[in-house]
Amino acid sequence: YKWMNKWSMKEVSERKRRFIPYILTLMSYATCLLTMYKMHFPYYFSSIIVAALMSLIICTLLNFRWKISIHLAGCGLLISGLIAYSFLFYFNPVWWLCGLILLSGFQGTARISYHQHTLFEIFAGFIVGIFCGIIPIWGYQMVFAGLTAHIMRLNKVVAVVRVGRAKTSGKLFEGWI
Repeated sequence: YKWMNKWSMKEVSERKRRFIPYILTLMSYATCLLTMYKMHFPYYFSSIIVAALMSLIICTLLNFRWKISIHLAGCGLLISGLIAYSFLFYFNPVWWLCGLILLSGFQGTARISYHQHTLFEIFAGFIVGIFCGIIPIWGYQMVFAGLTAHIMRLNKVVAVVRVGRAKTSGKLFEGWI
């Protein structure tokens, strides 16, 4: 699309010119999700596409008012997806996290140094990615458990991890009573 309109990098970075690429990407993600649904893919595969689709929808809606970094939203998706899958499949993601956080810092620094985004736009994109990466993979039970633990002044980490582990084993309420 950028090539067809002969736009420079500065012209594409304008907020108004991002809608057509966003809509095309939304359509391709929706088609991919529909195909995965029709082919009966496991939820942990399709949740990746749901996370990316949620992130893109939120970034598109925010783009009506503010410019937000979709690059850092993708970085946030990678980091939160790695954390969510480490709980889901029981592996230690520390070294992967270190590398991804470092690469996210490089990406954010590059976007700022090329004057494509401000620090707020970078941070907002990263937060959108983190939020959208955790919710579809871990599920809404995690959010409910965290909020309930906060309201009841319980240990939030234990509540969220307990629901995550129970969700993967299919025994969500076993051992709670």
